[in-house]
Amino acid sequence: MRAKLNLRSSVDWDFCTQTGVSSVTKLFHPWKSAVRSDSFHFVRRFNCGLTTEHHPLYGTFCTKLSSCVFEWDQEDVQRLKEAKREEWKCSHSGHVPTEEQLMATVNPGELKKHCRRRTRGVEEMRRMISRLLESVWDLTDTTGLCLVSHDSMRHIWEMQQKQLECFQDPPCWRCNATHMQMYMLEGLSRWNMGGAKEAVAVEGASTLRSFDVRPMSHLNSLSQRVRGCNLVAEFPHLGNLLMSA
Repeated sequence: MRAKLNLRSSVDWDFCTQTGVSSVTKLFHPWKSAVRSDSFHFVRRFNCGLTTEHHPLYGTFCTKLSSCVFEWDQEDVQRLKEAKREEWKCSHSGHVPTEEQLMATVNPGELKKHCRRRTRGVEEMRRMISRLLESVWDLTDTTGLCLVSHDSMRHIWEMQQKQLECFQDPPCWRCNATHMQMYMLEGLSRWNMGGAKEAVAVEGASTLRSFDVRPMSHLNSLSQRVRGCNLVAEFPHLGNLLMSA
């Protein structure tokens, strides 16, 4: 039996089709897929409403915009704080740090490494971005150059609000690009191994349901030493199948 894949695609086009089926969904048919607006492109579109990316306040705006769109999982943050608190106590003779001292020890890299992040809700995101735009609407640098191009930003925000619903994460956690590639490669490998087992008739094939080649090879190596035969059928052409998928 062939396994079915549930895909979540993040794209910058054709993701909020009001009528009919989007071309991206058709592309992955018959797999069940959910098409969402890509977070990177969603945030980058706001640049079109700014006067220049070289403005002194550009970096601050981008940082605040990101915090309007994403939130850290509070349970993960709390566990990280507990670990940092114990670390502080060990290096400060058992003294308990204040909340301010504790947060000062948590750097952005540690947050990204140990804590999950997801999109905020539609209305919360709408409210926070609106407040951010209001706060920077008339800000200028020392030469009087405005950060925001008013007419452009009005148009951008009007269009972006229509995508807030489509931009939301599904009820599962996001993963970064590396993890997504690993997940897809593992799915392809399992698909190909299943296909190979169906295509090749192996007498007395093992009922072992493992898709990890390394323990399978190790098991066969031990079996060869003890019994003089393989316990698990191996398919040398799996690599070719994977490359052609």
